[in-house]
Amino acid sequence: MNKQQVAAYLVMESTFDPVKPKNVKVFDDNGLFYVKFETVLQEFNKQNRNKRIYEKNAMIESLKAPHILELVEKKSWFGEAGHPLTSDVQRILTIDPKLMSHKINKFWVEGNFLKGEVETLDDGSYGTQMTKNILQGMEPAFSLRALASLVKRGDGTSIVQSKCHIVTYDWVVLPSHHTAYRDQSKPIQKVVKSIQDDGNTVQESLVPVSESQIINYIKDESKNFKVVSNVCEVAGESISLSKDLRHVIIKEGSNTFYVNIEDKIKHDIRNLMLRL
Repeated sequence: MNKQQVAAYLVMESTFDPVKPKNVKVFDDNGLFYVKFETVLQEFNKQNRNKRIYEKNAMIESLKAPHILELVEKKSWFGEAGHPLTSDVQRILTIDPKLMSHKINKFWVEGNFLKGEVETLDDGSYGTQMTKNILQGMEPAFSLRALASLVKRGDGTSIVQSKCHIVTYDWVVLPSHHTAYRDQSKPIQKVVKSIQDDGNTVQESLVPVSESQIINYIKDESKNFKVVSNVCEVAGESISLSKDLRHVIIKEGSNTFYVNIEDKIKHDIRNLMLRL
C-alpha cells in the first residue's frame, strides 16, 4: 500500500493546455469593446502538469460553494492576468481589481471537462490586452487558484478528492517547458510528520505557547491566521509556535495546520518571548 499524506496547499497551477476558444463574439457597443467565448477551464480525473489529479465529484461540490454562485449571479466572478506572485495568504485568496482581465459568466461540466463562458474586460489594461490577443489568434489558458487538501501518494502524484475552496481561474501563459509550472506560494500546510520549509525539514517539535498575550496578538494582528481561520473554519483547539517562530501551529481535532507568520509579527513575537 502506498503511503499517503494529507496536506493543505494554496494551489496555483496550469491544469490544462491552451485551447482554441469557441463561439467567439465581438462586442463593440456604447463605447465598450470586448469578446465573449467558450473555453475549457479545467480537466478532471487526469494527471496534470504538476502531477496532480482533481476528482470530478469533489470539484463539482466545490463549484457549488455559495460565494461562487453569488459571484456568477452578480456577474462578478473575475479572474486576473496571471497568478499573484506572493506568499501572502490574504492576497492569494483575494481578487485585485487592478489586475483583473476577465470574468466567468457561467460554467458547466461536459464529461471530465469544466467549461465556461468567459468575457474579457474593457478596462484599457489587462482585459483590453486579452481581447486584442484573442482577436489576433491567441488560444488562452486558464489556471485554478484554490485552497485544496492534497493526498500525496507514494508514486509522487497528489490527488484532490475532497471539497476545496476555489478562488477563481486566472488567465495564464503556458511556459515553454511544462516543468516551469510550480506552486507560487505554500504558506499553509497541514502536516502528518514534518514539513519542508526552504529546503530544511522542520519536525513537529513544538514550543507550547500558553501566554495569552502572544496568542491574542497573533489572532488580532496576523492576516494569515485570520484568513486560514475563516476559509477553513478552524477554531483552533490549541495554538503553539514552531521552534524557529516561523509558523503558527493550529490543532483542530486530528488536523494540524502550519500557517506562515508575517515578518513583522515574527519580530514582535521574538521581542515578547524575551520578556517572558
